[in-house]
Amino acid sequence: MLTDFQKSLLVDIFNTTTSIRATQRAIIALERQATFGFAVLLSILTNPNKEPSEKEDELVALTFALSGLVSQIRSLREELEGLQVDLQLETNALARTIMLADTLDVPDVEVPNVPESNQ
Repeated sequence: MLTDFQKSLLVDIFNTTTSIRATQRAIIALERQATFGFAVLLSILTNPNKEPSEKEDELVALTFALSGLVSQIRSLREELEGLQVDLQLETNALARTIMLADTLDVPDVEVPNVPESNQ
């Protein structure tokens, strides 16, 4: 039998794990965009048919966009690290409550719901 606190920790673990997965997916999507951006950057640099001024305008715009993507990826990675720390703390707390209950040999007791009297 799980205590309410242990159930709460399990919900926290589930929510943190869900956030980790969503953050990982967001990072992967941004990395794909950045990879595509770098491919476009390379094609602009190696295109002999473009005028230098045209290349320069495109390169400036693309460099600015890539800089923003890199910044977003960096921020999400920092957030991911924090979520992983949270998950570790929640998991450790759950393990400690389980070990403590085993150590104390606390019997599983379920408290029945007692209806209030109408006095």
